[in-house]
Amino acid sequence: MRIKVLILGLVCLFSISIFAQETKTHFREAAWGMSQEQVKKIEKSDFIKKEYSKTTGLDILAYKGQAGNLECLIAYYFAENQMVEGRYVFTEEHMNNNLFIQDFNEVKNALKEKYGEPKEDEIIWRNDLYKDDSSGWGTALAVGHLVFQAVWKLSDTEITLQCYGDNFEVEHRLQYKSIIEKHVQLVKKALEKAKKVIW
Repeated sequence: MRIKVLILGLVCLFSISIFAQETKTHFREAAWGMSQEQVKKIEKSDFIKKEYSKTTGLDILAYKGQAGNLECLIAYYFAENQMVEGRYVFTEEHMNNNLFIQDFNEVKNALKEKYGEPKEDEIIWRNDLYKDDSSGWGTALAVGHLVFQAVWKLSDTEITLQCYGDNFEVEHRLQYKSIIEKHVQLVKKALEKAKKVIW
């Protein structure tokens, strides 16, 4: 009887383990390799459009929603109808550009809580004009003098958080990318195909 209970327990444990693997998600509620139809069924944010990127050769599903407390565009990228990338493009607007740095740090701290310390955590100065005056860092960001970047590398996913600017336009985005070899090759193939069309 004790052996039967033990075997039953092991079977249940194995089943739970398999179920957990099957339901693993990588970007929001979606998993790498999902089709566009599968993503459409699970994404509850407001659908904006479907488009094809002539630059990357990838198909994109775009939505409007929120990540944490920040308004954003949510984009899913597909190569041969397999999800290979997900992206948040934050759309918050600020009169004070220093608040974009605050947003970046809030998102970075949330990611650190979930994934641990980033593999890369960089403050990149392209021009040192405002470097010694932290009150001017927002301006440095907006004109392209300053870039913030943090990168996490998981077993099957690379996560990149960036905040940078140009001509007083600030871009703050968070990218999740599959680094599973099959998906890396699909992305490469899509890019090569797009280049051929351009030329």
